[in-house]
Amino acid sequence: MDKPKILQMVMGNAQKAMKRKLSELEIVYVKGQLNDFVKDKDMHEMRESFPIFMQLVIDGLKNPRSVHKALAEPHQVDIHEMLKQQITEDTKKVEAKNPSDITSILGLEPGMELLKMFNPQAAIYTSYVILDRKFQTRNNSLDTFSWNLALSGQGYNHDTSAVCTTMPKNIIGAKIIPFRFPRTEAAITFSKRLSINIQELEMHAYVASDNRWRFHFLFSLIEDGGNPNDPYILANSGGENTTEFWLGSKVQEIDSITLTFGNPFTKLTLDPDRLPATIASVGVQAVLSFAQPHFVSVGDNVTIEDFTTNNIIADFVEIQLMNDDTGWPVVAATATTLTIDVDLTGLTGAITTPTSIYLDSKRFIIPMEIKYIAGD
Repeated sequence: MDKPKILQMVMGNAQKAMKRKLSELEIVYVKGQLNDFVKDKDMHEMRESFPIFMQLVIDGLKNPRSVHKALAEPHQVDIHEMLKQQITEDTKKVEAKNPSDITSILGLEPGMELLKMFNPQAAIYTSYVILDRKFQTRNNSLDTFSWNLALSGQGYNHDTSAVCTTMPKNIIGAKIIPFRFPRTEAAITFSKRLSINIQELEMHAYVASDNRWRFHFLFSLIEDGGNPNDPYILANSGGENTTEFWLGSKVQEIDSITLTFGNPFTKLTLDPDRLPATIASVGVQAVLSFAQPHFVSVGDNVTIEDFTTNNIIADFVEIQLMNDDTGWPVVAATATTLTIDVDLTGLTGAITTPTSIYLDSKRFIIPMEIKYIAGD
């Protein structure tokens, strides 16, 4: 228990109630009452009785005879007697408007304020969110990735939103759970380190001295698998603190999260995760042809998003099959083609091109925790 903080709070509340500074005699009185109050009391007792104690102190200050009597005849505050004086619900509502109440400090109920005072960690809440590259507001960007924050059913758009468990206010920190980071043709430096910056919190970040690059998180990159396009695994090699960042001061509110990656001190450009392709039926397989390298390996998954033909009714079954949400594994690949095991020989209409192909190996899914102060 931090007694100086309690004294400061009691003195501040008392001065607000009296609308003036306390005299030396009154200060001695308040200190004596507080010493008696906290003596041999456990935290639960203090939480229960603090609002009543505060009111008794203020009532005493308003009656000079009580102050003189208390100083002349010191006695210990009887905690059980105080609890007997529990006020009714109607009286509580009236006292909540009284500036002498503890609620005047931060506009909180007494229980919450005492909880924050005696156990600050208990006032820190967490909002959980998943940042999925496939569903973001900047689908065509390769170096900046953004999501709108929303609650499910409240301004939520499946294609551009990240759903929070609660909308965070008075943000004090963030945490990223290690995830798989897609391999990219942009250079990863020899140090094999990945930095991550949250643009909305950029003023509260580490700053690299050479080019003022900012970041909040720094991970080690470990190669996953033997294929040249296999993703990296992020490891918090420096301990748990590499995944967390605590702000120097609270940020009132954010309604979006925008990430940039570094390698680690220059901005990193990722390979595209969505490319147009033409699709052709070759025997009992389908071949996807791209106008640029796709950097996808055999065994990776691709999702076909808008396959169709000029005879939708006759080809309904094949269209539904190709656009299956689970996607298709790649069974053969060149630099600009991919082959999947889908039989299109039964098509009646001609395939409409191009078709949007989502490359799942270029996807990242980031679990994030946003730390905030409840009730502020």
